[in-house]
Amino acid sequence: MAASCETARYRIYNALSKPLHYRVEDIITVLDQCSNKELQSVYPILLESLFGTNDTYGWNLRNVYSNQNPRDFDLLFRFLHPNGPIFRLCYKLIGDSYLKYDFPLSYLPGKVKQLIKKGMAPPFYVDKLQMDSQSGKPFSLALNPFELFVFNFAYFMVNPWHQRSISGVGDMGSSSCQLILYLAEEYFSHFLPCDGSHVPVCNTDANANAVRPSLPHQAAIRPVKSPTLLRQTVLVKSGPSSPLHASPTVPQQNNLEIWRSETIVQVFTDFWLDSTEPDPPTFGVGNLAQDLLPSGEHIRVIRNMIKHFHYFSNSATGDMSAMDELKRVVIPSNQGKIYSFLRNTIHNWPLDSSFRLILETWLSYIQPWRYTDYLNKSANRFHSGENDEQERVVDRSRWLPFVAENLPSYSVIFQQLLPRFVRLDLSTPKNSQMLFRVTKVFSQINLNEMIAEMESYMESPQGSRGVMARVGTPSVPYALLSPAESPNATAQWGTPSAQHSALFRHNRSLSPSDSPWLRDKWCASLQQELLELEGPFFQYQPMFGPELRNEIIKFLGIIKLAKAAAKQVQQNLEEERRNRPGGFLSSLKSLFLGIDVELEEYSMEERKKVIAYLDTSFQQLCSIFQVDPGPGVDTCDGFQSVTKQSSFAELPKASEANLMLPSPRLRRKYCDARYEGDPEMAPVMTIELGFLVRALRLVSSKINEKYGDEIKSLYQEDNFKGRLVRQVLSPPMTVRTVSGEFELRQEYVSMPPRLSLRSLANQGVLLKMAILILLLSWAMGSGYLQGTVVFLLIWFLWLTIKALLAPLLGCGVPPVPSLSPREPGRHPNLEDSS
Repeated sequence: MAASCETARYRIYNALSKPLHYRVEDIITVLDQCSNKELQSVYPILLESLFGTNDTYGWNLRNVYSNQNPRDFDLLFRFLHPNGPIFRLCYKLIGDSYLKYDFPLSYLPGKVKQLIKKGMAPPFYVDKLQMDSQSGKPFSLALNPFELFVFNFAYFMVNPWHQRSISGVGDMGSSSCQLILYLAEEYFSHFLPCDGSHVPVCNTDANANAVRPSLPHQAAIRPVKSPTLLRQTVLVKSGPSSPLHASPTVPQQNNLEIWRSETIVQVFTDFWLDSTEPDPPTFGVGNLAQDLLPSGEHIRVIRNMIKHFHYFSNSATGDMSAMDELKRVVIPSNQGKIYSFLRNTIHNWPLDSSFRLILETWLSYIQPWRYTDYLNKSANRFHSGENDEQERVVDRSRWLPFVAENLPSYSVIFQQLLPRFVRLDLSTPKNSQMLFRVTKVFSQINLNEMIAEMESYMESPQGSRGVMARVGTPSVPYALLSPAESPNATAQWGTPSAQHSALFRHNRSLSPSDSPWLRDKWCASLQQELLELEGPFFQYQPMFGPELRNEIIKFLGIIKLAKAAAKQVQQNLEEERRNRPGGFLSSLKSLFLGIDVELEEYSMEERKKVIAYLDTSFQQLCSIFQVDPGPGVDTCDGFQSVTKQSSFAELPKASEANLMLPSPRLRRKYCDARYEGDPEMAPVMTIELGFLVRALRLVSSKINEKYGDEIKSLYQEDNFKGRLVRQVLSPPMTVRTVSGEFELRQEYVSMPPRLSLRSLANQGVLLKMAILILLLSWAMGSGYLQGTVVFLLIWFLWLTIKALLAPLLGCGVPPVPSLSPREPGRHPNLEDSS
């Protein structure tokens, strides 16, 4: 038997060394031909190769897209499908209830690891812990084959080593075609069905089926002692009068197969919604600031998961089955994790347009009424645009329990977002659109009334005023408090208690206004929820209280300033376009003489939408917070006059004021800022290729370092050779440098003549060179190599002519330029590299 297992491992290693198409074919052949004992030794090797670990990328599943390499996408999607070869292998091996695989504790989410180290392991992990016989401490989890795949897939999405290969959060375009997102969605659809179906029964091999009748059915199918999110009374109902036997569409076996659905929910939420900082020694990577932020694909998969949870929860039918019970508890059991993840991610996210990823995730969570028709899911995706919320009426009788149970997700996060929008440039299309999305959601009919009603119960004299004074402290502003600073952040796993969740769910037909007893119960439940989510030192401020209303009034003035700035930008661009020469000759002049046409990040159509976005947001905020949109909120003139009379140093600090916006004069000052340091070290511009800038900078620095003296002497020669060299080298110059850790000191540094190749990284220069080489190759009827040689000869001839004519034009050795403290820099404007 050992020899056969060794042969199977050799065959699988041989298959893994082949290209993808042949690799998958050979693996399927090996899986079909090996016995169960051989497959047990092959399975962990296959998963290790598939997903990779700390220092490998596995099969590079992150970079497989349906629009780029459709053949690989289809092949891998079928291979990893819930009905594909990998899951068939899982179900073959799961017939042996004693077969377990080790999963290191170091790969678990941070909060779960902390609880296990404290001896407070969550119930889901208790029976899976493997203890060291000598120290008595846990070192790994013992998982069955299905759990091992789910744990590996969940960890693959958040593996810190893999995060290093992702350059930023990405956009919202091609990533929607990513294989990982399709697989996650397929797993949710298969194991959490929303169409009334049930999870298919595990198909094991014939030998496993032969011994199964002698064992209890639950012991053969469900892992022994596996905890459940469901009430045990749902799983043990087996009498003839039980509703489980009342309908043939709800077989008893489905209640025992529910453990796979619970595993998917528990593992995916634990791994993907973990908001703790990675542990560098555990993961073997450096403690970098970027590790605090989830990747773009991570945010997208969480948003898809939240959407599917809503579809899954809204498809409950009340048939008293285990699957129906799971539908009722999937949101309440994870709402704390979702809230904590959103709070921490919003707190750490940079101030740029990529914030829309996490913003849309939050908006998806607080709008469960958008995800009720799963069968028409695809149609809703294309036909329900961003303006869909304005015609939507939120059904109070159905969604009041959800709003009450998730009140912090509405009010606290909204107040957390307000300072961020204040500091954004709302005159840009992306930022104004984000503000428009938020105000459009909160302007839905009945939503604000429900939020205000729940806050009024918390402010009632019987409960909230006294309790809020005990829970919160006025010295810690809610908007500036980091979620990680909450004393309860590490002790609690972000899940509200089952008591107040059950209270909301089982009183959907009643309103607190109908029953004083129910109003007091809801008030106590909300206070307990805030205590668990934010800790005892958090001060809750009502969303519709006077403090926030005053901040909204100031924010409305900022919106007017942004609208005026957007109009001015639009007018300037239109005037520039009218004055810009056009035609074919103008294009040739720009191409050959190096006159660069300004590259706009946004089109004129997008610029025109900004004013509409800001107008609509202004009106909706006035409607939401009952603000009179008259002269009383037109604070832009007063705000502008105050800032004009004060210097930048006199403006309030961020810690002293929740709202701050520089005057238009200061904004123009920063927009006109120029880089005055070493041109080689300037930030990469949008018209440059970043990798080429870095490569050419390295080459030129090596040449200057090695031949610096020769370059300087050649540059100073007053002969033909010196004049020729000066056509290529950069002249000496004086640049500014700023040094000092606590007190900044400005110094001037003289730079000698040097070689600079950075201009070759300019996209316009590269395009012109390519066009000229193509024209020369076509004119001579030769290849591109000959065209390149002729181009270089022409360029050298042009430099020679310029060197020969230099004495006639009176061009000697140029003087060293200098920059006075008041003289503007000579480097062209650079766009923000962030």
